[in-house]
Amino acid sequence: MGLKCVRVWLLLISMLISLQGWRMEGCLEQERSALLQLKHFFNDPNRLQDWVEGHGNSDCCDWESVDCSFETSRVSSLDLGFARNQELGEWYLNVSLLSPFQELKTLYLNGNLIAGCIENEGFERLSHLNNFMDLDLSYNMFNDNRILPVSGLNNLKYLSLSDNMFNNSILSYVSTLSSLKELNLTDIGLKGTVDLQELDSLINLEVLSMGGNEIEKVVISKGETSLRNLTMLYLSNMSISDGRSLLQTLSLFPSLEDVNFYYNNFSGAVNTYELSNFTNVREFLFSDSSLHISFLQSVGAFMSLDTLRMEDCEVSGELTDQELPTFKSLMKLDISNTIFNNNNSLQMLGSMTSLVYLSIVNCTFKNTSLDEGICKMPQLGRLIISGNGLTGTFPWWCVANLTSLYQLDISINSFTGHIPMEIGAYLSVLNSFNISRNAFEGSIPSSFGDMKSLMWLDMSNNLLTGGILEELAGCISLQHLALSNNSLQGQIF
Repeated sequence: MGLKCVRVWLLLISMLISLQGWRMEGCLEQERSALLQLKHFFNDPNRLQDWVEGHGNSDCCDWESVDCSFETSRVSSLDLGFARNQELGEWYLNVSLLSPFQELKTLYLNGNLIAGCIENEGFERLSHLNNFMDLDLSYNMFNDNRILPVSGLNNLKYLSLSDNMFNNSILSYVSTLSSLKELNLTDIGLKGTVDLQELDSLINLEVLSMGGNEIEKVVISKGETSLRNLTMLYLSNMSISDGRSLLQTLSLFPSLEDVNFYYNNFSGAVNTYELSNFTNVREFLFSDSSLHISFLQSVGAFMSLDTLRMEDCEVSGELTDQELPTFKSLMKLDISNTIFNNNNSLQMLGSMTSLVYLSIVNCTFKNTSLDEGICKMPQLGRLIISGNGLTGTFPWWCVANLTSLYQLDISINSFTGHIPMEIGAYLSVLNSFNISRNAFEGSIPSSFGDMKSLMWLDMSNNLLTGGILEELAGCISLQHLALSNNSLQGQIF
C-alpha cells in the first residue's frame, strides 16, 4: 500500500512539473558550449547579454533568444536576428557551428551582414536536422545563389531570403526545397522576366512573396502549374505595367485567395477574360494602377471576395446602370486617392449589401452626388466618406436603416441641408460622428443627447446656428467635442 502511495506521489509531482513547464534538467553541456562559441560572432553589445558562464546562469534554455524542448531540454529555436555588431561589416558564416543543435526547428539569422558561408561549411551542414522547419536569412548580404544545398533540408517549411543580393537563378536552388509552405523572395535582385515554372516542384507552397524586385513580366512557360496550393501572393512594388498579361498568368493558380498588387502602375484595360478564373480570391489589393471599369465589373462577380482595396488608382470606361457590378459578398471596401472618370461609380455602392466597412477617402468623382445606395447596407458598422468633394444633400432620410453603424465620418465634403431632428434615434449605437468641413445648416438636434455611446463628436466648420444645447450633456461617454467655426451661441455644458 505504501509503495502505491509513493508511486502516486511521484506521478503527481511529474504531472505538476510538466504542467508548469519546468524541466528536470538544464540544457546539454554540448549545446551550452556551442552557444558560447556562437556569441563570439553574434556580438552586438545589446544582445545576448546573459550568454555567459557561471553567475547562477548555467541553464542556457533560460537565455535570451533560446527556446528548448520541454521533453528533452535540447535547443529547438535560436533567434539571432540583428545580433551582430554592425560596425564589423560583412563576414562569412561557418554553419557547422550550428550542427550541435540536433533538435533545432527554427533559426533566425536576419540582419547580420552575412555575405556568404565559409567554403564547405554552408547550410548543407544542417541537412541532418530532421526537425528543422523555419529559416530566416533576410536583411543580409548574400549574393551567391549556391548558399542553399541541392539536397537536404527536406522538412523546411518557411524560408525568407528577402533583402539580399541574388539573381534569377536563385529560383532553381529554392525549387529543391519541396516541403516549403511559405517563401519570401522580396527585394532579392530578380529582374526582367520571371518564369514561375521554375518553382513547380514546390507543390506544398501556400504563400509566395516576390515584391520589391525589378520584375517586368511573370510567366508560366508551360501554360500550367503544380502550385495548386498557393493561396497568398504578394507582388507589390515591382516594374510590371502589363496588368492584363499578369492576371492571365495568375489565373492558372486555382487556390489563390489573397492577391497584393500594390505599387505596380498597371496600364491598359483589365477585362472579364483575365479575371474569370479567380473564383476563390477573398482579397484584392491594387495600388498605383490604371484600371478599366470592366475590371470592377468582373471582380464584382467573385463569389468569395470579401475585401477590395484600391489606392492611388485611376478608373476609366463607362458601364450602364444595368451593367454595374454586384459585389454581393463584399464585406470591406477601402478606396483612397483614386480618380473615377465615369458617371455612375458611386451608384455601385447600392449593390454592396453585405458591407460592414466602407471607406472612400480623398477620391475624385465625375458625378459628385451621393444617393441612397449607402442605406442598403444593414450590416454596415463603419462609414467613412471623407475628402471627396461630394455635393448635394446627404441621404439622412434612409440612415435609419443602418442600425449597426458605430462610426460615421462624412467630413471634408460640400454636403448641404439640415441634420435631422431624430438623428439620436436613428444612430443610437454610434460612438463617432464627424461631419466637419461641410455646409450643413440649422440647429443642433436635441436628440444627440440620446447617444449614450457617443465618444467623438465633430461638427466644426459648418453653417450651424442657434444655441449649444444642454441635451448634449446626455452624451455620457463623450471624450471629444468640436463645434468651432459655426454661428453657435452659449457655453459648453
